[in-house]
Amino acid sequence: MEEEGPDALEMAAQADQERTPQTTGPRDSVILMVEHYEHNKDSGHAGELATRIVETLSVLPSAATILDVGCGKGIVASIITRINPALHYTGCDISDEAINHCKNTIKGEFFVGDVEKDLATPAKEYDVVLCLEVLEHVRDKQRVFERLLSKTKKEGTLVITTPNLSSAFVKLKKIKDGILRRGRYDAPMSFDELATLARQHATIQLHKTFYRGIYQLLVVKRR
Repeated sequence: MEEEGPDALEMAAQADQERTPQTTGPRDSVILMVEHYEHNKDSGHAGELATRIVETLSVLPSAATILDVGCGKGIVASIITRINPALHYTGCDISDEAINHCKNTIKGEFFVGDVEKDLATPAKEYDVVLCLEVLEHVRDKQRVFERLLSKTKKEGTLVITTPNLSSAFVKLKKIKDGILRRGRYDAPMSFDELATLARQHATIQLHKTFYRGIYQLLVVKRR
């Protein structure tokens, strides 16, 4: 069987961008998103992701506290702390190597932790909790979502990004690979699945796709 070429994947991504619904809700001063982001293809999805997160957090008070669950080697952390050095930034990741890198290169507090287990954070709650491209790798998404929300202050903000299984690109990539490669997209969620999960526990402020519909960004406020 002949493999799908990059043109097929590109067409699928373009189709996603044109048809994926964008769901928005009430917004307050914490949420400052640029509604029509002109994507620079040279930056890749990581560049757009970082930009969108910075836009979301750009109006936070200087003393705000942030917990970044699954911070990796601190791509987003380095940008946010550089723009607003007064933020109290805490990052955790399952990787010792990633945390050691963050400790040596980024201002903030970093520790090794597993969101699927009891996440013992330095503070009980945070103004903002980030969980960027982690949810697709966990088995019990509802329990993890509830744990993330429990680390968010009342009226605080939880920001999640994850691959969008509603995307034809992601579906085609899954078929092309035979199975989703473990460690990449173990179990991505569709646009509707993530919205349904969020509505059970929080108030959706913003839910939209980005990077040609392949990824989705969810911003919720804890009730």
